[in-house]
Amino acid sequence: MEPNDKELLERTYRLARENNKMIHSMRRQAFWGFVFKIILYAIFIGLPIWLYFQYLAPTLGSLLEVYSQIPGVGGDFDFSSYFNREE
Repeated sequence: MEPNDKELLERTYRLARENNKMIHSMRRQAFWGFVFKIILYAIFIGLPIWLYFQYLAPTLGSLLEVYSQIPGVGGDFDFSSYFNREE
């Protein structure tokens, strides 16, 4: 093996190792980016649902209960008499 060939082989080996490190780094960044994106989407979708069930649903439930207890509001309204009127 000539000295020039050995130098070329070592240079090729060094470049291949450097390339391998860059590829591994890119794959690692892509993986963690994917994990971060999944967590972010889970927060964006899950947080409003959790807030609704934690705070808004009980408040609306008690509000509707109070609203149904007020006399003359809601209750028994006969829609058939309203729609079947003869004019």
